[in-house]
Amino acid sequence: MPNLSAPAQSIAVIAHAHPDYSKGGSEIAAYNLFRALRAMGLNAIYITVTMSAARRVAWNEADHEYFLFVEPDEYDWFFHLGSPRTAVRIEQILKACDVKTVFVHHFMHLGINTLASLRRRNFSVYLTLHEFLSICHNHGQMVTNPLHTLCSEASTVACLNCFPEIDPSRLRMREWHFRTVLTELNGLISPSRFLKNRFVEWGISDDRIAVIENGLDPARLEKNREPETRRDAFLTEDTVTVGYFGQINPFKGVDLLVAAAERLEAKEGKGARVVLRVHGNIVSLSDEFQRRLETAQASGSHFQYVGPYANDKVVDLMRACDYVVMPSRWWENSTVVIQEAYASGRPVIVGDIGGMAEKVPNMKTGLQFTHNSLASFLSVLEKATDPALYKQLCHAIPTPPDSLAMAKAYLAWHGVRAGERAVDSGEQNAAAFGGR
Repeated sequence: MPNLSAPAQSIAVIAHAHPDYSKGGSEIAAYNLFRALRAMGLNAIYITVTMSAARRVAWNEADHEYFLFVEPDEYDWFFHLGSPRTAVRIEQILKACDVKTVFVHHFMHLGINTLASLRRRNFSVYLTLHEFLSICHNHGQMVTNPLHTLCSEASTVACLNCFPEIDPSRLRMREWHFRTVLTELNGLISPSRFLKNRFVEWGISDDRIAVIENGLDPARLEKNREPETRRDAFLTEDTVTVGYFGQINPFKGVDLLVAAAERLEAKEGKGARVVLRVHGNIVSLSDEFQRRLETAQASGSHFQYVGPYANDKVVDLMRACDYVVMPSRWWENSTVVIQEAYASGRPVIVGDIGGMAEKVPNMKTGLQFTHNSLASFLSVLEKATDPALYKQLCHAIPTPPDSLAMAKAYLAWHGVRAGERAVDSGEQNAAAFGGR
C-alpha cells in the first residue's frame, strides 16, 4: 500500500471538460477525484483540455487548476489525435508542478497520442474508461448507425455496416492504434464491471483494468443524512414525479419520456398521476424533436421540461422527485446520476442493460424496464405508483462511495502497478508517493 501522506511528487487529474460548465459524468468524477486528493493533503492539480469554443465560459481559473484550449481543426476525430503542441503544453505544466503521476478521465480533446507521449517521457499515466470510444467510432456508444440498435461486439465488419464510407484499413488501423496505446499505459480504471468486461473481450488484459466506483463529494453524502430524506410516502398522495437529470442528446432516451407522456395524456386512468420532469441542457437534438418536446411541455400535464441545473443543487432537485429515471438507449457505464440518486435517497428507474442494470438491481433499489420499450416503460411507471413498493425500494437504497474512498483506491491501484513494474524490471521496489 503506498504511503498516502507523503507524496514524492504532485498528482495531475486531466479531463476534457470542467464541471463548472459541462455536467457530464466523466468531468464530475474527475473533479471529485481532484478535490479528494487535495483534501487528503496531496499536491493535486486539475487540467482541463477543451475546445476553444468553451473559452467564453471557462475563463475563471482557480488555484491549482489549468485550462488548455485547442482548435477543432487541429484534432483528428477519427483516430483521436491531438496537436503535438497539446502534449508539449501539458508536459510544461506537469514539470512546473513537479508531477510524475497523471490520472486522465478522458483522452478526447488532448488526444490518445498525448497519453502515449507522456508515457514515453516517463510519466505514470492511468486512464479511466467512461464509455467505448476506443472501441466504437459511433460516439463511443456501441449502438449502430443509423438505426441506433445495440451493438455487442466491435469488429471491422460490424463497423463497416455503420460506416461503409470508411476504408477498412483505416478501421483496422484505428483499432490497432488504440489497443497499442492502452496497453502501453501504466494502468486502466473502469467504474463498472460491465465496462471492464467489454474491454477485456476486446483484447485488453484483465489484470490491467481495476474496477473503481465513481465517488461523490462527501458533503453531498452528508446532506443525505438529514431527516426526511428517505420517505415512506410520495410527495403528494395523487402525483408521482419521475425526474430525469443529465444531458439531452439522441442517446439518452428522453424521446421515450416524451412518448410516455403523450400516452399518459391520451389515457384516462385512475390512481396516482405520473409526471415526467426533465432537467438538463439540450445537446445535438433535431429541430423536430425539440418542437415535440416543447409541444409536450405546453399541451400536457404529464411532462415538464425545467431546463439546465447547477450540479450543486442536484440533491435538492432529486428530492423534489419520487424517482430518478435513466432511459438511455446505449449501455451506459457507471453514471454519476445513479450515485446522486442514491445519495438523495431516491430509487432509480433504468433500462435493463449495461452499467444501468449492474448498478440498479431490479426490485431492489429501483425498477428495470425492457430497453427501449415504451410498453414496458409504461408498465413500470404504473408499478412505480404502488406506495408499498416505493417504501420497500427506499429502505434498500445503499450509500454510494465517497470521493475520498475513490481517491484512496486510485492511489492503491497506482501502488500496485508501480510495484509490479519495479519487480518486472528488477529495479528497487519503491512505490510512488513516498514508497510502501
